Parts: sequence; structure tokens; C-alpha cells
Amino acid sequence: MELDDGQYGIIVFSRMNSKRLPGKALMKVGGMPLLERVIRRAKLTGYKVVLATSDSKEDDALENLANSLNINCFRGSEHNVLSRAIEAAKHNNFEVFARLCGDRPLFSIKELKYAMQFWLGLSQSKKPELITNQIPEKPLRGLTTEIIKTSCLESILRGNPTSSYKEHITTGIYDNAYAYRILGLKPMYSKWNHKQGFAVDTQEDYVFISDFLNRHPELDYELEQNVTPVALIAE
Repeated sequence: MELDDGQYGIIVFSRMNSKRLPGKALMKVGGMPLLERVIRRAKLTGYKVVLATSDSKEDDALENLANSLNINCFRGSEHNVLSRAIEAAKHNNFEVFARLCGDRPLFSIKELKYAMQFWLGLSQSKKPELITNQIPEKPLRGLTTEIIKTSCLESILRGNPTSSYKEHITTGIYDNAYAYRILGLKPMYSKWNHKQGFAVDTQEDYVFISDFLNRHPELDYELEQNVTPVALIAE
């Protein structure tokens, strides 16, 4: 059951024409397509989940998958992900949303829920434009948590964004951090820091993640069950 169908939720970003591993969204990981695994995991948070994919014909298959999982699908620009993100958020009346890439099958449910609840618990005057675990230090690939205020992305779009800002929607926030309120999250994980990361960007990543889940099925929910996220104001 969704916690709320109002002004916040999770937007999963995915498309078939990924640069380094085309078609990865439907490649099977742990017995199901990668994107399905990410969506099912996102639904465990209790928040509304939306898929944002492109209007390219080949992404019809992803919309069909979203429909089969009973979540909304928004179709927008293939390459201007910033625009697609804003339109998807506004279409679903999200004042704030968690950004989730469809290649992160082991993202932290616990950390995402914590960050969203922290944002919702702040008074309106203290709500930041971004909560992120990229600050004070970056997490392993595939374990990023970002809670983004939609109006912040709109301000970047109005500012004639670079191609990098259009493709990587939070880059414009990090590059202009002086202009925004950003809340950092201390990293949760330590045990797996020697690993190559948990995102599926390449064929090598795909093989690693598939093998990892086969060898460690007990870690499918959270990599480190006993670590509590701690919020701090980033300097």
C-alpha cells in the first residue's frame, strides 16, 4: 500500500538505448528483468513509483513492463533527461521525488526512506533542494540516494543548461551548490567498499551483479542491515 499518492514519490529512469550496455533494462538479474527488479524494490518503500522513459519506439517494451507492474509510465525526451524528469514529476504532482536509475538493483531501501522522511519532516522554510549521499563523500556506484525538489530542476532548465546538465539531472545542482540548499548523508556502507560497485553499466557489471546475488541472496534487501543513515548539513 502506498504511503501517499500526493506530492512525493520515486521516479525510476530507464531506456533501452543505454550507451554502454544497450537493452540492459530487460536483461535478467536474479530471475527477472533488471528494470522489473528495481521497480519491485522501489515499491517496497511504500511510496508511489513512476517510470520515466523515452518516447522512442523501442521503449514501448518498458512501458508495457510498467503497466504489468501497475505503475504509471511517463514518456518524454530520450536525450533531455532533465526535461523528462521535470515533466514526469509535474505530471504526477511531485513537489519532491527520489531519483532512481533503473540500473541499481541493490539501492538502499532504508536510506531512501530515511532521506524522504527527513525531507518531509522539515518545515517548508528549511526544506532543501537536494538531499544526497554524494556529499560529504561519494558512495559506491549503484548506491546513490538523491531526493530532489522539482522546482530546483525547473530553475536549471530555465538557465540554458549544458548537454551534461540535460543528461545528468543533478549535475547542475552540484556544480552550482552555492545557489541551493543541499543536505548531505553520511555513507552507510563499509563492508563492501572493496567491490567495483553495484550499478549495471557494462557487461562486466552485469556478470558481477548476477553472480553476487546468486552467492549472497541474504543481502538482496540491504547490504548492511545494521547501519543507520545519519543526516548532516553539507558545508
